[in-house]
Amino acid sequence: MNKIFIFGISGSGKTTFSKRLGDKLKIKAYDLDDMYFKEGKEYINRDRKKRNKILEKIIKKKNWIIEGSHTEEWISPIFKNLDLIIVIDTKLSICKRRIIMRSIKRKFTGSKKEKLPFVIKMIKKFVSTEMRTKKLTELKKLNKRKTKVIILKNKKQINNFINSLK
Repeated sequence: MNKIFIFGISGSGKTTFSKRLGDKLKIKAYDLDDMYFKEGKEYINRDRKKRNKILEKIIKKKNWIIEGSHTEEWISPIFKNLDLIIVIDTKLSICKRRIIMRSIKRKFTGSKKEKLPFVIKMIKKFVSTEMRTKKLTELKKLNKRKTKVIILKNKKQINNFINSLK
């Protein structure tokens, strides 16, 4: 496993999981949001050419873990030489709680600040059964090579997966 894509909706735990997996496999993990948004405290979309160039540079590497909830066409190059897709399919109630807690934490750490209306919008728009189904359908369309998919639904499955790796 040298090239891994970790997918999940907002608050599913994909960033934490990708860091743990990266540490275990000694592979650098990358967040699609860091490619999509400009650096800074606000969520401002990065120029498409710059975003695509960052992604191209990463996928040329020998190994990588890329995580995110994006399923737009711009991420399709990820799927050309992919070894594994891991879907983190956490309960929606847990995702919502994590988004709220992350927002509170960010307020006090000085990283990206998410105002309450933004957090509510994020929860309503991105954390629903309909959105999860839509995103999984889009993910299947991007996976033209039929790369192996593993679905992890809870902490126990995540821990078992990590612990099963050598």
